[in-house]
Amino acid sequence: MIPNTRVSRILLVGENAERRDGLQALLSSAGHEVIEAADAGVALLAYQAVPADVIFLVVGTLDEEAFRNRFAARAAETKYRAPHRYLENLDSILRIQDHFLELAERYGVPIVDNISFDRSVLLIIRHVTDTLIQRHGFDPEELL
Repeated sequence: MIPNTRVSRILLVGENAERRDGLQALLSSAGHEVIEAADAGVALLAYQAVPADVIFLVVGTLDEEAFRNRFAARAAETKYRAPHRYLENLDSILRIQDHFLELAERYGVPIVDNISFDRSVLLIIRHVTDTLIQRHGFDPEELL
C-alpha cells in the first residue's frame, strides 16, 4: 500500500466485474477504501449504508461497430442468455446509451469512450483524483 495521509471511501459502480476488480486493486493499493456495486440499485443501497463521495462518469463504447463487436463477444461468452439476444436488441441498447450520453452532455458529466481497458482506467483514475482534489483541497504529493 502507498503511504497515505488521506484515505477516501470510493463507491465503485459498474457491470463489468473485471474492470471493477482492476480499479479496486489500483485504488486500494493507493490506500483508498473501495466499496463495489454491480449496478445502480446495489450502489444506492451501499451509499445509504456507507456514504461516499459521488463522482458521476459515463463509460461507454461510442463507436457502433465496436459496440456491435463487444456485444457479439459478450453474447458468445455468457451462459445465461442466448447469444443472439444482445445483437437482436442492439438498436434499443444504442438508444438507451444515446439517452445517457445526452444527459451526460446536458449536465456536464464526463464521458469516457471505452476504446481500451488501460486507457479507460487511466481516464477514470485521473477524473476521480482531480475531482477529489477539487472537493477536498489536498495536495496529490501527500499520496506519495
